[in-house]
Amino acid sequence: MYKYSEVLDSVCLDNLYGNDTEYALQMFEIYVDMIEGQCSSLLDAVKAEDRELVRKMSHKIKPVFTMVGLPRLTKLSEQIEKESTIGSIEWLDSHSGELYQEVVGTLPAIKTEIEQLKKIS
Repeated sequence: MYKYSEVLDSVCLDNLYGNDTEYALQMFEIYVDMIEGQCSSLLDAVKAEDRELVRKMSHKIKPVFTMVGLPRLTKLSEQIEKESTIGSIEWLDSHSGELYQEVVGTLPAIKTEIEQLKKIS
């Protein structure tokens, strides 16, 4: 079984992909291609105080974090989605900013994982 980086939830990833490293590679590449832009759009929706778009965007990106072994970000997305209808704009701004910063912070690890997966796929 492939051993994922300690930064990622390997139990979650093993359950999702098993030995299918090609599928894992595809999902990681899709994540890198789209996640920063999606999170940026979420920040824009918060700044525009468009609660419905915040709800939709956070719902849309929520599962992609699990697909790359970042369940903490999945939970944060769930909180943002829930709070989009009842939370303050300040709370949404703070937590969507936190989400964005964590995404940016984890991108190097995800890119390294992609390179490792390419070597064995």
